[in-house]
Parts: sequence; structure tokens; C-alpha cells
Amino acid sequence: MPSVLFSKIFCFIIFYSFSAGNQINLFQDKGYIKNNIWIWEDLYSSLAEGKTPKELDSLFFGLRQIYFDKNSSEALFTSAMESWQMKISEETGNNMILTGHAGKEKAELKLIRLDNKYKLQVKHLSTGMTFVPLPEKYNHKNGLAYFVNDTYLSGKYTSVEDTTMLIRFNTDGTVTGIPGYDKYSIPVMCPECPRNVNIIHFRNTEKKESTVFIWERDEGKIVLYKLIPETNDVWDNQRYKNSVAGEKFLELIRFPN
Repeated sequence: MPSVLFSKIFCFIIFYSFSAGNQINLFQDKGYIKNNIWIWEDLYSSLAEGKTPKELDSLFFGLRQIYFDKNSSEALFTSAMESWQMKISEETGNNMILTGHAGKEKAELKLIRLDNKYKLQVKHLSTGMTFVPLPEKYNHKNGLAYFVNDTYLSGKYTSVEDTTMLIRFNTDGTVTGIPGYDKYSIPVMCPECPRNVNIIHFRNTEKKESTVFIWERDEGKIVLYKLIPETNDVWDNQRYKNSVAGEKFLELIRFPN
């Protein structure tokens, strides 16, 4: 599977820092791209089909997104497990070469423009991955996270148990109306994600505390359950692999847009 191949190839790539100065993004300057953020077409299609995070297991090792910085000649690549920057070193016609270094070894990638898509190729290898642009409102380094939030949750809700409770999940990952929490995130394709449930992280940024819940759709409602991990060892990266739902935390009804 191409995604597994890419995971193995990219494991030796480290963060690459490049002082851009006044340099420009070559593709952006020549009008080849209007959007800065592009995501793996398989992931985009799965989200568009309404698949939930637990159904994205087969996409786990995929390179998820490419972000082009408007003010430099760099591209930020994000996979399921890490992120790294590469310098745009060469551009000819519809091809772009990106380079980085891991010690003395040079890593080189090729981007090929295909109509409104990019096909990412590791040089000298025939396999590749295709990327599609996100809508302009997501032109941000965190654009994929914002897109995921809008796909699954963002909006205004009330509680089934207490209709005076007003909760708003914002695109940028902030939440209001849930006592004790001001941030949320919905992880997809992450190493520690369970394979059998959908999870959501709630955070209290002031206290630097985080709680993980299970979320499910139920006849137009969003139901949150307390999560029972496989182990209580907080240092165990596998503790959520086979999590189960505990007691119900909240049952939410969405307000019409």
C-alpha cells in the first residue's frame, strides 16, 4: 500500500529549517496554486462520504497534508506521526523538487501538478499520492484540523437533559458552554487513537488539563460518553487502543443553522 511505503521512507526525515528571507513560493508566484493547504485525496473523499475517525484506520500511515507558506520557499508536510519542512529547490513546468537533509543524507521529493491536483512522488519511485486543495477558508497550517471540526462537530448545541445549556463548538477548536473546558480536538489517523471508537479531547488551557471522551452520532444527536481506557497507565501509548464507553456525559442537540 503506498501509504505504508511513504511512512517507511519518511521516517528518516527530520525537521528542516530554512531561512526564507524574501524568497517566494515558486508555485504560488506563478499562479499554479490558489490554495496553500492540500490534503490526501483518500482522506478528503472519506471525510466527504461521512466516515468517522474510527473508520479511517486503513488510512493510518498516510501523509495527510501539504502546506505551502506564502512568504517562503518551504512546504510543511504532515503525516500521521510527524511533521517536517522541506525547501522548494527547483521548479520546471509542472514539476517541483523539494529537498531536505537528515544528517549527511539528502531527502528529495517531487511534486507533479495534475490539473487541479498534485501527485507527490518520492524521486526514483513509481508510487505516489494525490492531493486536493481544501476550500480557501482553511488556508492555515491548522486547516486540516479546522476542516475536521467543521465536518464532524462545529456549531451550536443544547443539552437534552438541560435545554438552558448552550454549547458552541467553533471551527478553530475553541468551545464554550461546557464547564471546565475551553478547547476541543477530534483526532484522526493518530498513533494513539482507538480503532473501535471515536474520541474527542477536551482541554482546560489554564489548568493544562485534558480529558478524553467517546463521541457517537445517534439520530441527529451527538452523544458523549466517558472513556474507559484499556489500562490506567498514563504513560502507555496503547492505553486507548481498545477503549470502551462508560457512562453518558452529554447528549447534544444541534441548533438549525
